[in-house]
Amino acid sequence: MPQFLETRYNRSVLLIMAVFWLFLYIIVNLTSILYLGALAIDTLLGGHLHIIMIGLLLMALLIGLGGLKVIGYTDVIQVAVLIIGGFATVIWLFISPGVFAMFLLGMFWKRTTGTAALVGVLLGFLLAILFNNFAVDIFGKETWLYTAFTYEKLENGVIHTITEIPFLINIGWSFLITVLVMVSVSLAGPKVNPKAFAIDAAMFKVDSRTLVLIVVTVLFRTAIYVRFW
Repeated sequence: MPQFLETRYNRSVLLIMAVFWLFLYIIVNLTSILYLGALAIDTLLGGHLHIIMIGLLLMALLIGLGGLKVIGYTDVIQVAVLIIGGFATVIWLFISPGVFAMFLLGMFWKRTTGTAALVGVLLGFLLAILFNNFAVDIFGKETWLYTAFTYEKLENGVIHTITEIPFLINIGWSFLITVLVMVSVSLAGPKVNPKAFAIDAAMFKVDSRTLVLIVVTVLFRTAIYVRFW
């Protein structure tokens, strides 16, 4: 991803997204994996949760230092699954509109500029927060943009009434507005960005061996889900 951003836009976009993804991976992915993995082991085998977490952390360090090389290959598959599943979670709600708009326009519209990419990432994030946390209070429960829904949630023995905008409406409007703003910013730049990609059909072809591996992996995971779910 960073290499794509530097080639298509500029080094500033690369550095911002590299730091962002590193922060997200360390704070969100690693911590949640360690905790949930330790919780599962503690539930099945018993023991002390914190000791199990320390053990998993040591294993993670061992892998990072070059041990258990085979896990590095399986991690590629795991990351793909995490990214796809991550878009269905609240945390991805805030970052996905701008990131997706940046990659979509960067790949298929030659006029997209680096400035538009930076504006898109920031604007998509801010719009997602606006629709998720503040839009109902500012614009009301029902507008031509959305219709919010109300439900009750029990927390610490107290029932809270919560009004939210549906997830798909939230992320959809954030993405659409971000795309429109990125297009407007890019129109102020050159007609053809010198760093634009020339789309070739060969770019989207998958090697036959890779395709076989993907099919086998999907079938294997499907069989596990069908068997145990």
